[in-house]
Amino acid sequence: MRAGRKVYDKIAPLFPRYQAGSRDMPAPVEGTAIEVFPHATAVLLRGDLCPRQMGKVKFPARSLRGNEST
Repeated sequence: MRAGRKVYDKIAPLFPRYQAGSRDMPAPVEGTAIEVFPHATAVLLRGDLCPRQMGKVKFPARSLRGNEST
């Protein structure tokens, strides 16, 4: 976690940390640094949860490639 903070500190001049804004007016994400979780991103992009037989390792990679077969 400390190493991650150092990375964000180094890139802050070019990509400031994302500030959430409010529920009524969220802040734009473009041009900011955000932490991304591969499984959560795949669920969002695919619009569906991971099939049980696939697992959380293969699911993000296959979802991002567009290969949804198990």
